[in-house]
Amino acid sequence: MPDAPRVPTEAYATIGLSIVGLIFVPVVPSLFALWMGRKAATLIASDSERYTGAGMVLAARVVAALSIVLWVAFLVIWLMLWGDAGTDVYDSIN
Repeated sequence: MPDAPRVPTEAYATIGLSIVGLIFVPVVPSLFALWMGRKAATLIASDSERYTGAGMVLAARVVAALSIVLWVAFLVIWLMLWGDAGTDVYDSIN
């Protein structure tokens, strides 16, 4: 009797890294999550009888990409609003 399909370790790592990238540390864990998610998706696609969890990997990759987009948007908005905040003080001294 064959073993039941299992979720690869890479899929769990992908979801964990994407959540860490969204909540705690910007961008770097999300980039690793995208890389690990691609590896997990390839593994699942290559042997679908042995591995499962494609939906979890897809969700983690979406969260990782969304995390990167949100952090970049936050950075752009922050720089637009406060990027030149110190120039007024410098200009008034000279």
